[in-house]
Amino acid sequence: MAWWPFSNEKNSQEKQQKEPVPEPRYLDELPPKFDDSKQAVPIPSTSPLKQAVNKISIKDFSPANLISIPCFREAGLSGFTVMAVFGSITFLYHKNIQKTANWAFGGFLLGSIFGWEQCNSIRRKSMMTAQIAKESLEQRKQQELRNKVK
Repeated sequence: MAWWPFSNEKNSQEKQQKEPVPEPRYLDELPPKFDDSKQAVPIPSTSPLKQAVNKISIKDFSPANLISIPCFREAGLSGFTVMAVFGSITFLYHKNIQKTANWAFGGFLLGSIFGWEQCNSIRRKSMMTAQIAKESLEQRKQQELRNKVK
């Protein structure tokens, strides 16, 4: 259809003849988010701990990088929640700022660890479910192909 005065009828026919590119359905079909080619080549003479420490830079701790870590937000929110609860209860009971700060910090660590582990557990189960679904879909496609051949 060349109803637009500036359109080229040949181009519109070519566009109609091209097959649409299927969108990726799974995360492993997407292109990688980070470029692994920029990673430093490890020096074999140093220990793995020194290699890991040498790779750390101040750019790694930017808010954009921290937010992109899976489960970071959930762990932080649960940590702050437990910190507020422990801190307020301890302050109301003991009226001691130092003891309150200690309990609040401990609550933050405890809440963050539990929040992190809970979120990762949910993610692992979700990935396993997605993998099972992907395998069953592939099996179903293979079954359909076998039925068509018969």
